[in-house]
Amino acid sequence: MKLKKILTASFVGLLTLGGLASAHPAQARTSINETWGKPAFTRGVTLNQSQIAETRKLLGIQSDDAVDEFVVDGNVISKYLQNSNNPGAQVYSSSLIQRTSAGDGVKVEIVTPENITLITTEQYRNASITAGVTDATIKVASAVPVTGEGALAGVFMAFDENGQALDKESIAVGQEELGVISGISEANKDNADFSDANLNVAFAEIKAELAKIHEKQDQLATKEDVEKIVNEALKNNNLDKVVTPEQTTQITNFMIRFQNSPAINNKELISQLNNFGKDVMDNAKNWLGEARNSLNSEEAQNFLQKVSNSWDRFVSWVTGFFN
Repeated sequence: MKLKKILTASFVGLLTLGGLASAHPAQARTSINETWGKPAFTRGVTLNQSQIAETRKLLGIQSDDAVDEFVVDGNVISKYLQNSNNPGAQVYSSSLIQRTSAGDGVKVEIVTPENITLITTEQYRNASITAGVTDATIKVASAVPVTGEGALAGVFMAFDENGQALDKESIAVGQEELGVISGISEANKDNADFSDANLNVAFAEIKAELAKIHEKQDQLATKEDVEKIVNEALKNNNLDKVVTPEQTTQITNFMIRFQNSPAINNKELISQLNNFGKDVMDNAKNWLGEARNSLNSEEAQNFLQKVSNSWDRFVSWVTGFFN
């Protein structure tokens, strides 16, 4: 069971570019969006000089003039994130954001995963896309163990400071999404059949289907339709027997909120979700082949076959969405 959980997390994490290990070639082809200017370095206000230098090194910043620097304090977190009203909050997590060319999608790398204890790579990516972030590479790091909200607030701040302010309600919906996903993940942290990465893929699938309905039919899905889409997405990602009925209801209620928010009207949303699907398409087959060649145990082979079957269902969804 432990092996299955590791394989599941690794499979979906790689496919969604969560770990970015398989995405280096794609990054090499990514071009800088010159209308943005320098990358934005958003650093936690609580960092001392030694920690600032360490964070810069972790994020690959080689000189002071290579980035535009912004400080994230409690006021910034209160401005961009809900349920936060502590001007004196200690903020350590930091981020490096660079806009890229149209169609590149949102890529996220947590450079210090051992120090970001609450928000996962996929959660950063999903919340950012929902909030309206488009075509950007984001690196997250912290010199000390923290939950990671400061880095997320920094992403939203960077867009604001570069004259591309995000819709406040969409940011709120993105944060609500983060809360739902992280809550379900925390509740299932000891469940060997659960993977946070799978749940994030399911959320992306549901949002894509709702966006497709809205775009093609110029109307919102009914509650019954949302429930059906949620259940199918959970099944596609092997979570239908893992996520509880109460958690499924929580997901459904959030998705109804999502489709009633300005986030569903963002014309870039569908292209960003398209890019998400393409990321999966481009990386899955190679990973499955390599995994089959390197893992010989019966348990591993049986699980990889199960993953392959799930992949076939996901390909069908992506193909339908692109059409």
